[in-house]
Amino acid sequence: MKHNQRAHKNGRAHKSATQLNEESFRELVDGLDVGLAYLSRRGKVLYSNPRFAALVGYHPHTPLKGKHFTAIVSAASWPTLNEALLHATHRSVEGELRIALENKVRVVRITLAPGKDFAAEDAISVTAIETTDLVEATDALRDRESSLRSLTARILHVQDAERRKIARDLHDVTAQEIAVINMTLAATFDSSGRPKSGFRQKIDEAVALLNKIQGDIRTLSYVLHPPLLDERGLGAALRWYIDGFQKRSGIEVKLDMPIRPPRLPIEDEIALFRVVQEGLTNVLRHSGSARATISVELRETELRLCVEDEGKGTNLRKLSQMKEEDAPSEGRAEFGVGIPGLRERMAQLGGTLDLSATKSGTRLLACLPLSGKLAEAGTSESRDSDQTDQSSDVNAARTRILIADDHEVARQGIRALLAPYPDLEICAEAQDGMEAVAKTKQLHPDLLILDLSMPGVGGLSAVQHVREAGLTPKVLIYTTHSYPGLDRVLRAANCDGYVQKANAGQDLLAGVRAVMRGETFFVAEAVKENSA
Repeated sequence: MKHNQRAHKNGRAHKSATQLNEESFRELVDGLDVGLAYLSRRGKVLYSNPRFAALVGYHPHTPLKGKHFTAIVSAASWPTLNEALLHATHRSVEGELRIALENKVRVVRITLAPGKDFAAEDAISVTAIETTDLVEATDALRDRESSLRSLTARILHVQDAERRKIARDLHDVTAQEIAVINMTLAATFDSSGRPKSGFRQKIDEAVALLNKIQGDIRTLSYVLHPPLLDERGLGAALRWYIDGFQKRSGIEVKLDMPIRPPRLPIEDEIALFRVVQEGLTNVLRHSGSARATISVELRETELRLCVEDEGKGTNLRKLSQMKEEDAPSEGRAEFGVGIPGLRERMAQLGGTLDLSATKSGTRLLACLPLSGKLAEAGTSESRDSDQTDQSSDVNAARTRILIADDHEVARQGIRALLAPYPDLEICAEAQDGMEAVAKTKQLHPDLLILDLSMPGVGGLSAVQHVREAGLTPKVLIYTTHSYPGLDRVLRAANCDGYVQKANAGQDLLAGVRAVMRGETFFVAEAVKENSA
């Protein structure tokens, strides 16, 4: 009797311990962040923890026991579900479920395997983990890679189109004009080498064509990369570009920006300049607006550049995806990769580009962070235009001249023009701005004749370095460039004058004589403005 009581007591104790272990295990499983369930081989739910119920779209505490798995999860999310259940009785099978919720689709990765530890024979264990975020991130990465591939292809396409346009311009325009010059000059002499009648007229015609060719090449080089960006920064480059755009298109453009904006890294200024180019090109091609406004606003942490028009509006999606060949051409090419390329370029600089419709037209807004990017403008303060240095007496001693130009032919031209005059001596030559600065410090010439645009350091930057070194030679800029306000830019940079290469035959010697007398020489610009 006592033995039976003891056995019964031990049985109850064993049952209590087993029950306690099962309850503890159940609490552990129910608290997991992984969905767990057991199914029969036909797909009926034998057990599921709360996380599993939540993953398949139910309330965590909804009892799923007795429900068929295909009733819980749409068969469309896994067409081979029955086959997977069959194989899962003897090996692991992995798959993916897509659960349609109210506002999104949940992606659940599940693993089916033989449930050896479950009471029912042929039971199948199911482990479920949500991978929605991972799948979305993967899809986003795939889309981004696709966009980058498309952008790369677009860049290569635009590069090829740009080369074709440059080649066509050089062949169809420049080469033909040079051929005309060649024939015109050939027709100025007879077979014995004597000038024919109308000699002077034909020479004038050839010179006029050469000036036109020079202007065309200068315009093309400006569109490819405005030299003002390197020398004077974004403000000067925008004013030059807008002035030319208004003349070509007839569209009135208002520019609202600080008079002397701070300098930014050159890659930032180039990107912002391209935004303006693209914005104004879209105004011309698509909006039909007679006016546009460009505003540059400096805030504490960012620069905001906005191009707005008052046109009919455009299909923004089409505009954002438009290819170069889809749009009509405006004379010489406006090069770029469009809105997608600019958006990517701004993103690489930490900025954004947004194209949106307004009540009155379209807005293109570029935002660029300024943290750590602001730099002082690389120019000296303007001198009083009446202030002059003590002039040399050109008759008392020879004027020692240093010429700096990255083109040997340009330096040869200067030497040829000045060689007949014994009071003028070319004491040194330089191929870039830094070499010019170094030789100026070493030789102390009386006059610098500097090209405006040279590799590395251009003419204006070289003048600044020379002035900062305490040296006071006269400075005459020798350049192909010409744009409104150039004389003001050069005066502000402590230059004494400038000569356009196209007019060097009549202006270079006059400019040298004038600045060495202590005068300034901005005649070409004055004549141009007076005749406008």
